[in-house]
Amino acid sequence: MRSTLLTLTVLALIGGVGAQWWWYHEAYGPDLALRARDALKDNGVTEASVRLDYLDATLLGWAADEATRTRALEAIHLIRGLRVAEKGDQIHIQQRLESRDEPGQVILSGWLALPQSRDNLLTWLTALRPDLTFKADDLHVSPHVISQAESPEPLTQESPLVAPLLARLKVPASLQIDRDLNGFRVSGYLPDDRLAQSLLAALKQAAPEVPIDHRQLAVSPHVQPSAFATEKGLPEFVAAFFSAPTQASLRLDGQGARLEGTATREQESRWLSQLRPLTGGHPVDVQLRIYPSLYHLPGYQPQSQIDLERAVNLRQLLAHQRIHFAEDYPFLTPEERATLAALLPQLLPAGPGLRLIIAVQRAPADPSLLRPGLDEARGQSVRDYLIQLGLAPSQLSVILLDDPGDSRQLDSQPSGLENTVELLIQ
Repeated sequence: MRSTLLTLTVLALIGGVGAQWWWYHEAYGPDLALRARDALKDNGVTEASVRLDYLDATLLGWAADEATRTRALEAIHLIRGLRVAEKGDQIHIQQRLESRDEPGQVILSGWLALPQSRDNLLTWLTALRPDLTFKADDLHVSPHVISQAESPEPLTQESPLVAPLLARLKVPASLQIDRDLNGFRVSGYLPDDRLAQSLLAALKQAAPEVPIDHRQLAVSPHVQPSAFATEKGLPEFVAAFFSAPTQASLRLDGQGARLEGTATREQESRWLSQLRPLTGGHPVDVQLRIYPSLYHLPGYQPQSQIDLERAVNLRQLLAHQRIHFAEDYPFLTPEERATLAALLPQLLPAGPGLRLIIAVQRAPADPSLLRPGLDEARGQSVRDYLIQLGLAPSQLSVILLDDPGDSRQLDSQPSGLENTVELLIQ
């Protein structure tokens, strides 16, 4: 009897356990999992699924943010008879990075897995575009962030998440240098700090006393390369172009160059030769006012060893005196000899430190009109006569001026200069 009761009890227990196992797996368990999955979906979790180990649940899915995660977990806790397993919270936030452009700034948003990734990103962006402000109030970090595409290591500049943003913010190399009464202003984007420092040194070499404002010059390795952005040739050109104490402007980018300022023809030719390899074949917009010589350039400082007041007075005196020659004639007329002699009382007191340039206006280019050597002969005639009047040969030099036919000279040189010679203070 006892054996029978014991056997029946064991069979009842086995049957009860089997019935419970069947009821759980066929009815209660699937219903519990379905309710849990619906709770996740209803609260914004995508790709939601639930794995049950009896009453212990492993929750899987993607949440848009921490608030979505919190709502979903609270809904799970309200399901009676279900608890989240020890490592069952597998609701993650997809790592993402979004940006929105606004005037002067970029608004960043999204979720990152590591604080280091956020810090690195802001560092890269600031170095890439120091002219922009990057606001990252909506760029969050969470331990629940993972990515299907990224490794768990901190993001790099080559990461698929970061690279498109960096590429979008890249700017082509450009350079603008302006010189006015306040000094130099340098702006633009350069890919190399060594190049930037070389350019600033070149400006310092060209005009040591002139202040340089380079606050708008940005340097970043992310700046797109350009033919002009090289240490080979560009600093030398900048030093030469800005050596004259006059207002000038230089603009360079991937589409060419623009020059504004003053120059002689020889300077213009030399500068264009220097620019040719820097522009990569792109056009150069030349807006230069051409002067006949260095000594005519605005702001030219005389090199003669005489006091400043005397130099100013002599320049004003000589500016109104021109020696005229008869056409096809190399010798001074008595009237022109008298003109030179009248200058002597002003020239001799200046002493041996005075240096004069005898500037001969070139004859027309047509060799059939005038005989060869006429220009040089006229200059030599003036020089010889000044020596006869008492000036030392070492004080006198002869130069030939550019042909005044260039239309860009019309504002800087009066008309009717053919067959004339002028005196300039060196």
